Amino acid sequence: MGFRFFSRSSVRALGLLVSLLTLAFLLPGGVARPRAAKAAPPPPPPSPTAAQVAQVFPPPPIPLDQRDPVPAAKPKTDIQVRALSVPAGTPSDKVRTNPEDKAQATETASVYKLGPADHLLDATLAPQNFKDLAGTWKKIDSTLVKQTGGYRNAAGPASVSFPDILTAPTPVTYAMPEGTVTFFPEGASTKSKATLTKSNALTYPNALPNIDLRYATTAVGYAEDVVLKKKPTTDRFSWQVTTESPLFYRRLGCLSSSCFPGASSR
Repeated sequence: MGFRFFSRSSVRALGLLVSLLTLAFLLPGGVARPRAAKAAPPPPPPSPTAAQVAQVFPPPPIPLDQRDPVPAAKPKTDIQVRALSVPAGTPSDKVRTNPEDKAQATETASVYKLGPADHLLDATLAPQNFKDLAGTWKKIDSTLVKQTGGYRNAAGPASVSFPDILTAPTPVTYAMPEGTVTFFPEGASTKSKATLTKSNALTYPNALPNIDLRYATTAVGYAEDVVLKKKPTTDRFSWQVTTESPLFYRRLGCLSSSCFPGASSR
C-alpha cells in the first residue's frame, strides 16, 4: 500500500511539473532567460578640424585694403658674409693701395676692389667725386697748390683761384663750365700777401684794418672767414661781386646782396 501511494504521488508530481512548464511557455514572456550584458555605446565621432570646417563653410574673403602685404621673396644669392681686412686711412690712401672700380663711382661714393670678389664702399655725406668735361669721374682734391700769381684748388667741380695779393684786378675767382664769378673785398690793402698755413688755409693778414681774411677750399667751392683782431669801427663789409652772365649768377642762387650777408654786390 505504501509503495502504491508513492508511485501515485510521483506521477501526480510529474504531471504538475509538466503543467507548470506548459503554463510558463504559454504566458507572455515565457520562461525568464538570463539577459545578455548591455553593450557599451559607441564613442562619439571626433570633432572636425579647422581645415575640415573651412572646406564646408569657407570664410568670407578679406577686403583688399585689409589684407597683409605679401612679403617680397628674398633674392637668391651666393654672397657670403665674412670679415674683411679693410685698409685704414683717407680715400687717397685707399686709391694708392687698392684699385678703384670707377664704373661704380657716384658723387658721394667710391668702390674699391679688395680681392677677386670683395669690394669696399666708401660713402660720404659731402661730395668726393666730380665729372670732368669728358664725363669721367675724378677725385675731388681741395688741396691748395701754387700757381702763377697765386693759389688754386687741386681738383674739383669748380676751379677756385686766390691771388697773391687781393686787388680789384686780381680778385678771388670761382669758375665753373657755366661761367665765372669773382669776389673782391672793397678797401683791401695792396700790401697784404697771401700766406699758406699747414692746415691748407690761405690767410691775408691785415687785408682790412685790424682784420685778417682767411680762405679754405671745400668740396664744392671755398669758405671765407673774417677774423677781427680788434673791435671794428663799422658794422658792415662790402665785396665787389662780378659775373659774366646774370643767368649764371642766378643759377648759383645769388639774386642780390642777400646772397652774402653783410656784403653788397655790384
